[in-house]
Amino acid sequence: MPDPIEVTGSRAGDDPGSTFSRTAGPDPYSAEGFSKFKEGLGELAADKSFEPIKDFRGLADSFVNAQKMVGGSLRLPGKDLSDEDRTKAVTELRGKLVEAGVLEKTPESPQGYEIRMPQTEGWEVNQPLYDSFRNFAHRVKMPPSLAQAAFDWYVNIQAESDAQEKAEFAQMKKDLQTEWGPLFSRKMEAARRAATKYLGRDGDDIVAQLPPSLGSIFVKAFSEIGEPLLEDGFVPGEPVKFESEETLRTKINEILASEEYKQAVKDQNQSHSKVQEYMRLNKALSQLQLEKGRK
Repeated sequence: MPDPIEVTGSRAGDDPGSTFSRTAGPDPYSAEGFSKFKEGLGELAADKSFEPIKDFRGLADSFVNAQKMVGGSLRLPGKDLSDEDRTKAVTELRGKLVEAGVLEKTPESPQGYEIRMPQTEGWEVNQPLYDSFRNFAHRVKMPPSLAQAAFDWYVNIQAESDAQEKAEFAQMKKDLQTEWGPLFSRKMEAARRAATKYLGRDGDDIVAQLPPSLGSIFVKAFSEIGEPLLEDGFVPGEPVKFESEETLRTKINEILASEEYKQAVKDQNQSHSKVQEYMRLNKALSQLQLEKGRK
C-alpha cells in the first residue's frame, strides 16, 4: 500500500495544529494521472483521436480547437427543406463563403457588373441585350468573373458566326458573278433598286441575313423585278462623272454610313437627296463595270 503522508491542517473536531493522514496517489494533472483517467474511459480510450494527447493540457487544447472548428464549419441544408428554407440556407452559406474569401462577392445591383467590352474597331454593344444579361447575372447571383467569362464566350461565338455569314455572302456574290458574267453589276443594281423600292431596305442588308441558297434566289428574283427601274435614265455609254471605280465605292460607302440615308431608308423616303445620290452613284458604278465587261 502507498505510504501515509502527514499533512498539517485543521478540520472539524480537530485541534488547531494537529496532524492527520491520507493515502498518497499520483498527481491528477501529471502524465500518470492522465493515464489513470484514460483507463477509466474503457473502450473510448482506444479511439485514435486520443493518440496524440499525452496529458490534460493536450486534452484541453484539443477540445478548444474542436470547438473553434465547429464554430467555423458549414452545415449543409437538409434535402427535405422547403424551397423557402433552402433558399435561406443557401444564402447564408454563400454569405459565409464570401466572408471567408472563398467566393466572390456579387454586386448589389445589375449595374454593378462592370463587363469589359471588346476593343475591336467598329464593335458596338447591343444595349438591350447587355442590360438583359446583367439582370440575369444578378438574379442568379453570378460571380463577376463568371459573368465576364460568359460574356466573352458569347461575343466570340457571335464574331465567328458573323465571319462565317460574311464569307458565305461573298461566295454567293462570287457565284452570281460567274453565272451572270458582264451583266453582274447591272443585275445587282436592279436587285438593289427593287429592294429599296418595295421593301424600303438595301438588298445587301437583306441578303446578308439569309442563308446563301435563299439569298441567291432573292437576288435573282429582285434583279428581274428591278430591271425596269434601270431604264429610267440608264443609258449605256453615258459618261461617268467620277474618275474611278474606287472613288465611286468610297462615296457610296460614305452615304450608306450616314444617318440621313439610314433614316430616309427607314422612312421609305425615295425622294430624299441621300437616297437619290445613292441610286445615282450605283448607276454610275454599274455603268462603269458594264463598260469594263464589254472591253
